[in-house]
Amino acid sequence: MGLEGSRLLSPWPPKVTPEIRRLIGWSRHDLCELFLELRRMPQQGVNLAEFSRLIKFDSRQLAEPIFELFHPHSKRVPYLSIIGPMVVMSDQHYISRASMLFCIFDFNNSGAVNNAEFFIGLRSLLKGCTTFWKNFAATSQDEVERISTNIFSRIDVDGSEFITMGEFLTFAYRSKDFRTLMSPHAAASTEIFEEPIYFGGKGLALDLTAVSMAQQLERKLRHQVRLTPDPPDDLQPKRWVKRSSLDQNGRRARAWRQPIGLTRAHAWVALRVFHFLAKGERTIYIPHLLQTLSDDLRAAHCVEEALLAVAPAPSGAGGGPQDVASAAPPVPEGVNRILQHFCLQFSGGHVHERVQVLRDDGRCVGISLRAFCCVVWPHISECDLEVLLGWCKAYQAQRTLHELMKVMRHEDIDLDAEDIAELFAALEGNNEGQLSADELHRLGCLDVETARKLVARLDADPSASLTKLEVRSVVHQLDTALKEQFRAASLMHPQKNREAN
Repeated sequence: MGLEGSRLLSPWPPKVTPEIRRLIGWSRHDLCELFLELRRMPQQGVNLAEFSRLIKFDSRQLAEPIFELFHPHSKRVPYLSIIGPMVVMSDQHYISRASMLFCIFDFNNSGAVNNAEFFIGLRSLLKGCTTFWKNFAATSQDEVERISTNIFSRIDVDGSEFITMGEFLTFAYRSKDFRTLMSPHAAASTEIFEEPIYFGGKGLALDLTAVSMAQQLERKLRHQVRLTPDPPDDLQPKRWVKRSSLDQNGRRARAWRQPIGLTRAHAWVALRVFHFLAKGERTIYIPHLLQTLSDDLRAAHCVEEALLAVAPAPSGAGGGPQDVASAAPPVPEGVNRILQHFCLQFSGGHVHERVQVLRDDGRCVGISLRAFCCVVWPHISECDLEVLLGWCKAYQAQRTLHELMKVMRHEDIDLDAEDIAELFAALEGNNEGQLSADELHRLGCLDVETARKLVARLDADPSASLTKLEVRSVVHQLDTALKEQFRAASLMHPQKNREAN
């Protein structure tokens, strides 16, 4: 978090208030259900009766002592000061806690938070922590504003006035102070959730608070930097969300720019090495990664093996559907140029040290693709790393599409529902949950004829496009057919199967 954050985290670890243990150790699912109830409330605060009902106390008498610890004002407690520390002390991986905190403080479900939302979230979190922990230092509003501005400006390097969830998660992976803040409660769950949660409900009270705070911060900034008189506030243009920064789903998206020091070749190599080390899983098992990184030659050999596992597209093919369906996605230009530098970067001792830190401080068992890129490129800005991960998703979509092409050869498909969801998220351009032959051609690197044949093969209705349900059903049918074939073979040769076992 920075120097200010370090002062807040001393002394450490904090002493948990005994009465508050009822609010500790909640699961992600239960916290989501709780926040949905809170978000639907017409006010930002809860009274004793609502607090008792939502936390599921047996009686108001049992809830009252805990409710009073939050120092209610006008018989109400701001629920953000309750839910924030509950997430920090929940039964979740610390990155899962980070993603949930971000989504809670994304008041208008735009997929990003601005300076005002970030300040409100941090202020509520720190205020609640003073109740959860006996020796946690109380912070003034000016101090919280300094910390908030420092963190926000560090992440928002291009000055777009908002930060995305991916950028915040990259910050969380790298920040020692953030890991320390999440450390008092050791979670049993090791699942890593990096996807956003879009909470339902109007959340009108939260939106109004964020708008009001944004106006206060803007007025303060104008007062500090202006050299000419400003018109009155009521004559200023109303701008809460820049329309130019909204994507087709109504969520804020950062304007694209070429990252410094990273290319598509870096993304392709990183994705190949990650898949090789993950062995078909969504995360790399940290002990296996540390063993690979313990020796420079072993690490370099790992990169070499990962790239050799890629079958190059056949040259001079006849162009028939069978050849096209079996061709691997093309290797991007520039891989050979950056390969030596990537090997030096990957095999360097700093990667081994950072993985050890994630294992020890973050209590991680496995690391995701985002975490992997964070430790390999520790000094790349958060927004540049998002571009790299965007390229990785595009290459992953091509790999998934190549796997899906096995349908045309009646081969086994190594895909799951998450692979199919990622394919649609990366390739669909109309945001209607459908993939057309044109999108498969333009974004999936298939030739026009092959894309049309794939759609015709999988399309269950005359829509000339594919839905997730259609793709999943074909994959499920193939999987079921293979299991039936295996079961039939087992029944036909029981003695041979017993000898094999």
